[in-house]
Amino acid sequence: VRITTGAPMPAGADTVVIREHVVEEAGSIIVRAGERRGAHVRPAGEDFRAGECVMRRGQRIRATRIGALAAMGLAQVAVFARPRVDILTTGDELVLPGAPCGPAQIPNSNGFSIAAMLDADGCAPAVGSGAGANLPFRHLPDDRALIRSALLAAAAEFDVIITSGGVSAGEADHLPGLIAELGRIHFWKVRMRPGMPILFGEIGKAMVFCLPGNPVSTIATFLCLVRPALATLQAAEEIDPPQRHARLTTAIDKRHDRTEFLRAACTAGEDGTLWVTPMQAQGSAMLRGVIDANVLIVVAEDCRRIEAGEPVQILLLPGVS
Repeated sequence: VRITTGAPMPAGADTVVIREHVVEEAGSIIVRAGERRGAHVRPAGEDFRAGECVMRRGQRIRATRIGALAAMGLAQVAVFARPRVDILTTGDELVLPGAPCGPAQIPNSNGFSIAAMLDADGCAPAVGSGAGANLPFRHLPDDRALIRSALLAAAAEFDVIITSGGVSAGEADHLPGLIAELGRIHFWKVRMRPGMPILFGEIGKAMVFCLPGNPVSTIATFLCLVRPALATLQAAEEIDPPQRHARLTTAIDKRHDRTEFLRAACTAGEDGTLWVTPMQAQGSAMLRGVIDANVLIVVAEDCRRIEAGEPVQILLLPGVS
């Protein structure tokens, strides 16, 4: 019986032989030797059997999984809502890219970095207004009253507020005092480098993450502390980043008692072994290290030296799979 690809099997048949493997003669076919009984047949239930679990609660619906859900005939599935996130950057010294930049000013990079990391995690930030119209963040000068007003407005509308800058102990660092006044501080300062001044608190029902202003500190604290919190809010099955390891090409010395995150380049050797090399530019304000790097090396709090060739834990930077 001649059938086309995907057609149901005719009654009584148990094998399909592809057209290229038969010879037609006078309305009949000759099947060549070597064909296997049951070949080219896809039985019902071969992929998923009745009652089997296709996806579990807490699994992110990636491209491959959404195809599987559609293949089950599901037009709709119940999901956890994406957290509504507002980004506020602060600092008189910051200007928007493209705007005139004075001798004591620099372009605002953190707002864009945070928004990009949020987007990679499936959380769309709010769109700014005013001078930052159509931007994924709002920028505020070092004005306590303006920052206070922005925090209250954001807390009334969003699930999560992420700020950048103004979280240390300087005269223009208003955020610690404002969070304590308007809500509650859960912790302020973490034994990590870069990123020590990070603050986590709440205002009303909104979670507030105040990240340090140095660009690399912003990225490190987001990856280590903000990303797991966002995953938890979405009931994600995988909260912490996957544990990956590589071998050092050069020794590392550390003199302080904080967990350090070193920018590094990771490559694979001919035998598949991953090797990682720390960047020379390790300053928390230096984006060169992040641009040239694809991972962060995690150096534990109590570690002082790691020899070349030893394995180290690495954390993938955003955009690295």
